[in-house]
Amino acid sequence: MKKRILSILLWMGVVSFLIASAPSSTAATLAPELANNEAAEMKLDVIYEGAVVLEEDNFTWTDKNGAPHPIWNFTPHGALEAAPVEGTFDYGGGWKGSKNTTLIDWIEGYEYDNSVEPNMTWNYNLNGVYQDYFSDKTSASNNLISDGDRLEFYYGPDQDNCKKAIAAFRITVTTPPTKVGGI
Repeated sequence: MKKRILSILLWMGVVSFLIASAPSSTAATLAPELANNEAAEMKLDVIYEGAVVLEEDNFTWTDKNGAPHPIWNFTPHGALEAAPVEGTFDYGGGWKGSKNTTLIDWIEGYEYDNSVEPNMTWNYNLNGVYQDYFSDKTSASNNLISDGDRLEFYYGPDQDNCKKAIAAFRITVTTPPTKVGGI
């Protein structure tokens, strides 16, 4: 958190210097745009940010149509399932059989919306890299993850980067210590 605050303060100092040294017409043009970008960053609803411990196992997930599906814990979907959120935590979606994966439609009230263009949906990054949630290799129920991986599910424009997101769910993956000598 301290690094983030220092980073923001440094960024604000650089921006202030650039605006102050620019011709007054340029400064007048840049100031509202920079303020809007900063406001957008500040409006991100971070639903969860923390670590989960994943055990070698499966869990059974039930899709929005009531069908059960076995999911391996060491996937983004497994990490989402393991996230300990205070109070009620709700997520769900459909199942894409041809890809053998979930399509996450909602997390905590942020629902898939196809009434706008581009659609508003849940995307995710793995270690800062966008993952194709509709792939049979990188979807939330298929992509293998390991100790130290960082996941960010984010709600924003379909297949877009997280810079335009309005909500996020951030997870760091941990695994239990390895038992030595069967202990």
